[in-house]
Amino acid sequence: MLSSIVLSGCADDTASGLAKADETPEFEGPWASEFTAEYRYTDSDFVHSVLADGKITDEELAETRERFTQCLTEYGHTDIIFEPDGSLQFDTSTAQDPASVDEQMDECSEISGEAAIGALHSWIRRNPQNLDEDTIMADCLVRKGVVDASYSASDYADDGPAADFPFHDVITGETAFRECNADPLGLFE
Repeated sequence: MLSSIVLSGCADDTASGLAKADETPEFEGPWASEFTAEYRYTDSDFVHSVLADGKITDEELAETRERFTQCLTEYGHTDIIFEPDGSLQFDTSTAQDPASVDEQMDECSEISGEAAIGALHSWIRRNPQNLDEDTIMADCLVRKGVVDASYSASDYADDGPAADFPFHDVITGETAFRECNADPLGLFE
């Protein structure tokens, strides 16, 4: 059975507790608050070491994904592929129920650091300046011509939770939405 999961992050490297505010580095830049939150949330020495300098290198991401892959492999998942948009595909035994697979994904994501590191890397890559998400997604959908030119950030904020967008054509609109979600600023076109 092929599974596809969108990641928001298997060796267990944990410290004695969550980072306290006075132990958290002072991060700078457009993603500083997200680095601070992730640093304080985790008790993983590995995640702390990756986040401490306020950036995530490709090598650090590769190590994180290797840890994540190792953990998933221990549960019997195979053919693990990380997509450019941050999603993940893998094969799993048909004997495993979806709830167990979800629990394994969550556990491996947390233990490996993928939950924090993978998500931050993906967010920074697709929106380096941390621009307003509703604005860049609405602009992208307009740019792709799948909604009216008057479609705004406010419209996107209203439509997004239910994924009920006023696409001119549903199939073309859904394709454009996936493309915008992966690259809202057109950085990789």
